[in-house]
Amino acid sequence: MGKRFWEDGLGHRPGDVRNDDRDTSRRAGLRGARDHGRVGDRDADRGQTSIEYLGIIAVVVAIILVLTTTDFGTMIATAITNQISQITG
Repeated sequence: MGKRFWEDGLGHRPGDVRNDDRDTSRRAGLRGARDHGRVGDRDADRGQTSIEYLGIIAVVVAIILVLTTTDFGTMIATAITNQISQITG
């Protein structure tokens, strides 16, 4: 006696509640809409890489250097201090 249709992994047992479209797509060899034909992309794209962190650190250091070594930084600090003084009285 041959295999039953649910024993080959393509079908389901009678009475199981499943999405018929999914089963039909699986039988036809089609991928789901969320797969996009890419295998393992979800695991390969986890978190920031060290290059991205290095870029962020470089930008922050550049901003700090500009603010501390130019008059622009002094102007911003003075404006913030004046606004705080006006609020607190």
